[in-house]
Amino acid sequence: MNSTTEINKEIVRCFYEEVFNQRNTEAIAELMAETFINHDPTPVAARNRETMQQAVY
Repeated sequence: MNSTTEINKEIVRCFYEEVFNQRNTEAIAELMAETFINHDPTPVAARNRETMQQAVY
């Protein structure tokens, strides 16, 4: 795999560890783009960074 793929994998690993395992909601702003939009069709899914912070808290 190329280095971009490995970097992206590490960002996802870091996100899950910091945000979901450690409940570090400040990491959301560091690891997610301001323009992040979640297209998950379920009604309980967080749609952007702000609602992601609320969902994790």
